Amino acid sequence: MLSVRKNRGFTLIEVILVIILVGIIAGITGNLILFGAESYTVQYDRRDLMYQAKTALSRMDKEIRMLRSATATDILTFTATNLEFVDIKDNTIEYTLSGSNIVRTFNGTADTLNMNVSALTFSYLKKDGTAAVSASDIWLISVDLTVSDSETIRMRTRVFLRDVHGLYTNWKEV
Repeated sequence: MLSVRKNRGFTLIEVILVIILVGIIAGITGNLILFGAESYTVQYDRRDLMYQAKTALSRMDKEIRMLRSATATDILTFTATNLEFVDIKDNTIEYTLSGSNIVRTFNGTADTLNMNVSALTFSYLKKDGTAAVSASDIWLISVDLTVSDSETIRMRTRVFLRDVHGLYTNWKEV
């Protein structure tokens, strides 16, 4: 009588096919994980840049609103790259771009407000929207900020000055 031999184990071809299939699945899964990690890193960097720019613009907006008056004695310097003024508490505040940093000088003490800045531009407008040439004509200050690291983000704030022209002297806070 013939004895039937039982096959135990796998053939070499079966083992090679399994290795190839596992390699393909691992490669696809690895690429998906790598793509997800890269996307996270890019979004994290972008969020950090936006946070820094937003914080700087918010602080500048708040302090510019506290400008004492729209006169040459209170707006000391107003150029496209530099703004220096006196606020309602007699503090002298200056914003300027130094290299890739926004430098805020408060009563003679300078500190860095934001880094990775590629452009900082101030625009000074009259009530009718045209460019102001004297401090007494300024109604609106527009601040354009561009930050760059792995990408470029542009932000703008427009600061309408509080009652620096004295039009609302009879107004009372309720």
